[in-house]
Amino acid sequence: MQEREIETGGSYYEDSKMFHGALNGIMGTRFDMLIIGPRESVSREIWREVVFALRHLDQLFNRFDVTSETSRINREALTAPGPLNPDDFSKVQWNDNDHTIFFSKEDISLDFGGYAKGYALLKIKEIIHQAGLKNCFVDFGNSSIMGIGQHPYGDTWKVSFENPYR
Repeated sequence: MQEREIETGGSYYEDSKMFHGALNGIMGTRFDMLIIGPRESVSREIWREVVFALRHLDQLFNRFDVTSETSRINREALTAPGPLNPDDFSKVQWNDNDHTIFFSKEDISLDFGGYAKGYALLKIKEIIHQAGLKNCFVDFGNSSIMGIGQHPYGDTWKVSFENPYR
């Protein structure tokens, strides 16, 4: 894993060998991750990698951040075709000849919302597998979750859903 100067916080609980990290405001929501099993230094390094990846993806996909790639495209693609990095936006249709995107109407904009969180979960899963992590839980804004392995006090990660009609 690459060395990075990132202050990421988080708490390690020695008795249960559990690390909890949280980020507020990433992709417009809260992100929580529980890492179970590895020693504290390994857990913190995994967490740093996850935070670095999330901040990078937020810089690409967050349409509310005026400095993000998506925000720039939304501002500029109405007036003229603008460059689009095919590695960063591989699911977007664009002009294959010059890798540009253009909006033909004023009310069109890109909003990767749920896609971006799902894509981020895939990237986090890659980090988890590369680190050899066997047990963890990710909650991305209470709408995108991922449980791998076992809960420290049981055999599964239990998830409940509120009834939207109450």
